Amino acid sequence: MKKSMLATIAAAGIAVLTYAAHSYASSDYFTFKVYGYYDSAGSQVGTYYRPCFGRMGKLVGQRTSVKRLIEVGTCR
Repeated sequence: MKKSMLATIAAAGIAVLTYAAHSYASSDYFTFKVYGYYDSAGSQVGTYYRPCFGRMGKLVGQRTSVKRLIEVGTCR
C-alpha cells in the first residue's frame, strides 16, 4: 500500500514539474518586443521596448491609446 501511494505521489510530482517547465519555456520570458505608439494623425510619437528575461521595459516618447507591434525576437 505504501509503495503504491509513494509511486502515485512521485508521478504527480513529475507531472507538475513537467507542466511548470513547459509553461516557463513557452512564455514570453525569452522574447523581446518593440511597440510603437501613434497619435490620431498616424505619426509615431513613442516607442516601448519590452526586453527578455522579465526585465523592466523602457518607454521613449509618449504613450497613447494606439499601440502597434513593430518587432518581435528571441533572446539567447
